Order: sequence, then C-alpha cells, then structure tokens
Amino acid sequence: MAGFTPCQSSDPTILCKFLKPSQFTCDYQLLGCYGMYVVPEYGCPTSLYVELDELSNGVVIGYTNDAVGGVQAGEAARMIFDIIDNGTNSVRINQVSCY
Repeated sequence: MAGFTPCQSSDPTILCKFLKPSQFTCDYQLLGCYGMYVVPEYGCPTSLYVELDELSNGVVIGYTNDAVGGVQAGEAARMIFDIIDNGTNSVRINQVSCY
C-alpha cells in the first residue's frame, strides 16, 4: 500500500500512514490533532488501539490515544489523536495493540 509503513518494527503486519490535515478533521479544536490510517494485515476482531507520544523538541511530554472496534483483515481504520499537552510539536508511535 502506497505510503504505508509498519507501525512498529516489532510487528510488520500492522501498517500505518499519517494523514494530511486535509484528509480529516479534529474531534476537538483545542490544541490540534493528528490523523492516521492503520491497516492490520490479519485483522483485529475485537479492537485496535494506538498510542502516540506527544513530543516537545524531542522530549516526551505526554501521550494521546485512539481506539476503534473490530477491524477486518486488510481494512483501513481511520484514527484521530487529539493533542492535549501544550508545547507538543510532534508525535511518534508508542504502542499499537490488536485484540
């Protein structure tokens, strides 16, 4: 899939792609948000959970997360991560869990 990379090097079967701001809207317009498509190769029958570290100039200052219900094999899930910490200027994937 074009533009997708493994979310975590420890599990190459779940792919992620950060979205451009024009491809999603924030749930809450507080401090902004990030959007991502997540595609599990084998599906997540119960739920899919993703957690991002919030960074300020390379220092972890918090986290944000999102979860969706069951996702079929190869199906894309759109996830929105609301920024909740002042000073966040980037994020990185910390955890991806498929249940």
